[in-house]
Amino acid sequence: MSKSKAELRPIYSHYDMMQRSQIPNRIGGFTLLEILIVLFIAMLMLGMGIVGFAGRLPAAKLDATVREMSALMHQTRLLAKTEMEKQAFVVDMDARRYGIEGKTLRQIPEEVHVRVDDSMKGPRDQGNHRIIYFPFGGVSGGAIEVKAGKRGISLKADPVLGVHVTRMTPDLW
Repeated sequence: MSKSKAELRPIYSHYDMMQRSQIPNRIGGFTLLEILIVLFIAMLMLGMGIVGFAGRLPAAKLDATVREMSALMHQTRLLAKTEMEKQAFVVDMDARRYGIEGKTLRQIPEEVHVRVDDSMKGPRDQGNHRIIYFPFGGVSGGAIEVKAGKRGISLKADPVLGVHVTRMTPDLW
């Protein structure tokens, strides 16, 4: 007893079901719920990005300050050699400024902490400190320790290079 093709076919075809399930007056677009879900996900991603960026800001200011200090220490050494007279790199920890003595001093950002390790006076985080570069290659001074958050960098005056930059481990700060 085999059934004919007409008997195997369902009563309603697939095409008939699609037409019946559509709402006759609906215009294409998104529902309010779909828009709210997309906005929620976008705000969640934006919030996570802001939190991640805010944690990176002190490190970026530290890197920028160390680059500027290093460049100015190199420039101080070159000025001493070209002008054939001693030049001083100054760190004023009370006014939170640094630069070449007699030139415009730059501001130390609030997030960045500076300490000077003077070989004669020991570590200091207040007052003025001068690193003097001499015309024939000598240098007097010490090391400048710069820290922001959990990162620290040491800038040591060097008669040949001008400055030697090293990362500090947290136990040395």
